[in-house]
Amino acid sequence: MKKVSEKAIIYIILDQDKTFREYIQPNWPDIQVLGSFRQFATVAYDWEEIIPEAERKFYDAKWMKKNILHGHGQLCASYEAHDDGRFRSEGDSPSFMHQIRVGLRSMEHPSHGGWGGRFVKERGTKNVWRGAKDDGSWSKPLWRWSQAFQNDWAARADWCVKSYKQANHPPIVKLAHAEDFKATIGDRVTLSAKGSKDPDGDKLSFKWWQYREPGSYRGKVNIHNADQQQAHFDVPGDVKNGQTIHIICEVTDDGSPRLTRYGRVIVEFAETSH
Repeated sequence: MKKVSEKAIIYIILDQDKTFREYIQPNWPDIQVLGSFRQFATVAYDWEEIIPEAERKFYDAKWMKKNILHGHGQLCASYEAHDDGRFRSEGDSPSFMHQIRVGLRSMEHPSHGGWGGRFVKERGTKNVWRGAKDDGSWSKPLWRWSQAFQNDWAARADWCVKSYKQANHPPIVKLAHAEDFKATIGDRVTLSAKGSKDPDGDKLSFKWWQYREPGSYRGKVNIHNADQQQAHFDVPGDVKNGQTIHIICEVTDDGSPRLTRYGRVIVEFAETSH
């Protein structure tokens, strides 16, 4: 049981019978369980009522027909969208998207967040995690990545009918420093994605941003040159020893569809240098 518990991770979409609560949870308390008991609904049948209007264009009939349903072979043509072509539901897919290695490091810890959502430990449990909130919203940990994961799906549809040279492929993000490091009050932290490249030779754009919820430092840092390959921020004066901040480097190519990959930097703060 110890060996299995150290290796296994269970990702649950909803909870449709009693197996987890009445058997797995009491008998296998050490197994890590990610429970998308509600968050999955963001991309399920009621997505039009949940996803913000600005993001819905990546699910509407025009987008679906252009990128999936038409001209992408029999497999994509058989995709069961709504009768008018609108996206229907992918409620089970977050369990798959969580495992796609796009640079967000979502497999390292449930609270990091990624294409499959973000999680917080369930009260009174040893290793059960349930959907967390971003900016007070239980759905944002999923829909905030809409453009990126929908365009990734569109690229995969292209791969069904196009040669490698004709199709687009995601950029390769390379950080010029460690993914995790420490910094002290007064330090200037340099962030660099030098070495990032695109397999198709496409032009890359960069966006550095603070993913506030996964970090334990709740303040906001001002990232300078956030749209450049190299950026920086100054460590705030109110940090406490051991607090962390998560910075995402979002790299997008100018191909069609535009594809995005990431680098995640986790900085641990100290009040004074050692």
